[in-house]
Amino acid sequence: MKKSKLTVTIGITAYNEQENIIRLISDVLSQRGESFTIQKIIIASDGSDDLTVEKVKNLKKKHIRIIVGKEREGKGFRLNEIISTTNSDILVLLDADIRLEKNDFIQKLVTPIETKKADFTCPLLVPVKPKNIIGKSIFISDTMKNYVQNRIRKGNNLLNCRGAARAMSKELYTQLYFTKSVHEDAYSYLFAQKSGFKFVYVKETRAYYKLPSTLADHWSQSNRFFSGRKILFREFGRDKVSEEYHIPFLLGITACFLSLIRSPFYTLVYLLILVSSKIRSLFLIPEDKWTVAKSAKFAG
Repeated sequence: MKKSKLTVTIGITAYNEQENIIRLISDVLSQRGESFTIQKIIIASDGSDDLTVEKVKNLKKKHIRIIVGKEREGKGFRLNEIISTTNSDILVLLDADIRLEKNDFIQKLVTPIETKKADFTCPLLVPVKPKNIIGKSIFISDTMKNYVQNRIRKGNNLLNCRGAARAMSKELYTQLYFTKSVHEDAYSYLFAQKSGFKFVYVKETRAYYKLPSTLADHWSQSNRFFSGRKILFREFGRDKVSEEYHIPFLLGITACFLSLIRSPFYTLVYLLILVSSKIRSLFLIPEDKWTVAKSAKFAG
């Protein structure tokens, strides 16, 4: 008897993504795999005031649905909308400002869930190499982070759970509800851990994204990262969250040392940026809405 294919829903959250949304949907439509079928693609627009909604509607494909949010509610709200409108075996959540590397991206991402080795997976996220000093310095930091993240529990850790691309089993996503947008990626990981679901980092497949190339955009993203931990402390306890974010001292020093050898100038610039970001976060409250980092978007 022929085994039935897994059903997959692709959920894409978007705010003013007219430059990239069609390219990402094209990446999704090009996906191939023997074990799954894409049941539907849901784009949830969070009050976009550009041509994002119009461009999606112009595709006129039956299995592509767009949720048109009239007001800014935040990413967490839109993720909940997507979750409430699907019953597929697997839900793949994507940010609208990324690109998928190959047409087997979805297959590789869902295979651990299909084989019952995981309930929750994330791919390798690769930044596009930037051109200016700020961008190159942040790019160096990403290299350091990857060195560390891939050496903690073989990559299966909170640091590799990033909200730009995730896949979840039906058992997991039907229990998941986002109360906030800030740190929603870490929230999903900690919720899964607390509820007994297994996370697997799939480094064999990758998606591309752009790093911010201005201080203002980087500070905005960093504020959400640093100050957003307070929300996680309330939800899951300070000890648990701190344990998941803990980086062994020797590992961190090694990553920084290697980075200084390879690129001393950009590493030192990044360390200055990091200190400034940390100081600023102490005096700012993270917003629950998307703050647009224009320099971190793919151009048309």
